[in-house]
Amino acid sequence: MSLSNYAQVEGIRRVEAAAAAGAFNQALLDRTLTTMAAQVTTPRVVDKTTTLLRIEAQDAELKYIYEMDPPMDFLSAGMRVKVQQHNCTLDGLIDIIDAGAVITHLYLRKDGSEIGDIPVTRQVCER
Repeated sequence: MSLSNYAQVEGIRRVEAAAAAGAFNQALLDRTLTTMAAQVTTPRVVDKTTTLLRIEAQDAELKYIYEMDPPMDFLSAGMRVKVQQHNCTLDGLIDIIDAGAVITHLYLRKDGSEIGDIPVTRQVCER
């Protein structure tokens, strides 16, 4: 197992243990999000039009920042639901969402202007 895989598995184990014990606090959540963001090498091609530029962690938010080329004029309702459903069922993410983290997917054009964002919160996952 590589060091990065070990860190991811260990991070998930710690999150699950803290969540199960009801001991998830803001400091642990922030450290976990920072570790998760640091584990992903970017930029990373997602598909033929989308590249993950970077992941940022701050104030209980894990923000995935993407560039789309060619850009879409807007994020469709179907795309929003698909991203939210995926995040709400993904091992490792659902525990930090339950602990109060917000997962945000921010989509940008090549010029840096915003297309839109897709927030994933505990309330979104409870629907």
